[in-house]
Amino acid sequence: MQKFQSYWQKCGEMKQRKKNYIGKKLRIEKKWNKCKHILDMFIVSKNLENVEKQLRQNNRFQL
Repeated sequence: MQKFQSYWQKCGEMKQRKKNYIGKKLRIEKKWNKCKHILDMFIVSKNLENVEKQLRQNNRFQL
């Protein structure tokens, strides 16, 4: 009986640890996705600036 109880306790601890780990992983992924999104937006805006500069230099289009 003692062995069985300790087994269940260990099992419960493992489940809790797994839950915590998954939660932590999700939080990290959320942060990374947010960060990645900001980076992507920054890259896009930089590219748009460069395109705008090119167009102005070429003077083909009045912006």
